[in-house]
Amino acid sequence: MKLYDPLEHHLAKQTPNVREVPMTFKKIENILGHALPYSARHRNQWWANNPQRHVQAHAWLGAGYMTEGLDLVTQTVTFAR
Repeated sequence: MKLYDPLEHHLAKQTPNVREVPMTFKKIENILGHALPYSARHRNQWWANNPQRHVQAHAWLGAGYMTEGLDLVTQTVTFAR
């Protein structure tokens, strides 16, 4: 199992009519079972929808979502179809 597979599985379980899944970083950590890295909390680039440069992007892109509405201050992100 890859490090971010639990997030991909969680997003993939959403019904097709769910267009957006807003999440706190804490909820993502609960789903993953481990803390997000420092860069996830401090750098927008960590959340980029670029699977060639960001292993974690495979999780949400594989489930058919892209990141939107990132807010590092409130530590929230929205995954959108």
